[in-house]
Amino acid sequence: MKKLLLLASAIITFSFANAQYDMAIGAIYAKDGIGLSYKQFLQPEQNIVINAMYSQNNDDFGGLLVGLYEFHKEIHASTLHTTQLSWSFGGGLHTGYWVTKGNYVPTAFKFGLDGVLGLEYNLDFIPVTIGAQVRPYVQYNSGQENYSLRYYDVDYGVIVRYIIR
Repeated sequence: MKKLLLLASAIITFSFANAQYDMAIGAIYAKDGIGLSYKQFLQPEQNIVINAMYSQNNDDFGGLLVGLYEFHKEIHASTLHTTQLSWSFGGGLHTGYWVTKGNYVPTAFKFGLDGVLGLEYNLDFIPVTIGAQVRPYVQYNSGQENYSLRYYDVDYGVIVRYIIR
């Protein structure tokens, strides 16, 4: 009886640790700013990510909202001895604004197209994921003359999310 209970608890624990989660929320620390990150799976291998970030430099500050649609793939490698590692790729849109610190008036609105490539690891012992992403984008600015109309850059960052369910 003890062996049967031990086997059943091991199977339940293993299945819970490797279960696909549906939703997670956390923090992002990226080159373009810091903020909140929300991830929702639509299907087992497709998810959306919404990042709301705040950014600041010496002269300006602003906000950025990024929406991404990702294809999520698990990495199964016998050399890594884990099934909690996954990668994702996809694209989306972003929008935001810049405010000059001196007059606190919006000086530039921005919007653009994004690509994304990410890596994520689900921790075994707590319901948390740790990830990294690279997000190349093209951005269009409106506003003052010192902002170029079209802008290309690459954002990269680290994301920690708590698994809700």
